[in-house]
Amino acid sequence: MKNLNAIELQSLLRKIGKISVAELEYYLELTFTEAKTVRDRMIALKWIGETEEGGFHAVLVNNLTLRRINSEERDGLVNDLSPDCISALECIAKHTGASVDDIELAVTGASDTLAALNIIEKHKLAHRVGAEYYLNVPKRAVDVFREIVNLRRILERRPAEKDQIEKQINKAFDRLL
Repeated sequence: MKNLNAIELQSLLRKIGKISVAELEYYLELTFTEAKTVRDRMIALKWIGETEEGGFHAVLVNNLTLRRINSEERDGLVNDLSPDCISALECIAKHTGASVDDIELAVTGASDTLAALNIIEKHKLAHRVGAEYYLNVPKRAVDVFREIVNLRRILERRPAEKDQIEKQINKAFDRLL
């Protein structure tokens, strides 16, 4: 099963149906060690993230992570991969197992960084990541994102002021658009 690509993985998983967690972990691991291209990995993540078959959601993010893509491949992510990065980020955002590294890589791989930041905000992930991960974002956006992160932390400590703090967050986020 060397050089398994995303299409082959998709076909394989459809045939297997419900498999054990151990088997699933094996195939997901294999995808990242043997996939031919970054695009194959991104497509595989997107497909597995969207499927409802076989209980995949239980182990998706912990075992199939974008951080397996090494720095050389990350540098090679070009604009035509941006939709795959955004789709992958959407999948990641739906799962509680998403790590800061997963989110960081999906954002830095996306040419449309503001779209990625919008997803992070929509899924309330801002408090889990710091602006230092987004040095490729224009400075103004980094400053605004840092403000949003800080406001989310304040909100966690002061839930009684939820309405007022959420208004501040929305105003800050509007400045990104």
